Amino acid sequence: MKNGHINDNEIQEYVLNKANGTLNIVEHMNSCQSCRDKAEAYRLLFAEIEAQKKPEFDFDLTALVLSGMAHKEPANTGTGSVIWIIILTGLASIGITGYLFGRYLVSVFAGISGITICLVLTAAFVLALLQASEMYRKYRKQMEALGFD
Repeated sequence: MKNGHINDNEIQEYVLNKANGTLNIVEHMNSCQSCRDKAEAYRLLFAEIEAQKKPEFDFDLTALVLSGMAHKEPANTGTGSVIWIIILTGLASIGITGYLFGRYLVSVFAGISGITICLVLTAAFVLALLQASEMYRKYRKQMEALGFD
């Protein structure tokens, strides 16, 4: 048996599962009035919690949420022009790099065989396709979950 009182977790476990309590806890509960009082308070608390009425909405939450998600035509946000700006900036960067460092890039790739370059480019293209496919599949799944088929 413990010298001090058992802690609240052990008292709660004793109240909830009296049959499964350890021998030390049961012995202490039988000999300690203070812990029995705490256990009785927990019994009353648990009984009151069980007696509480389950909360219910007095309105149809599903209909309310779905009405707020009504399909609306998206406003033209100009994302098309942003995409074109990004594409043109990327192409300009590649073009400027090629113009300024073109003769050096040829010497960098001169030591690599053509088949190696093709394999690396093919692998990069396949990985890009797989990533794009996964992103599109995830996008479609999310749109279906929201009801925008």
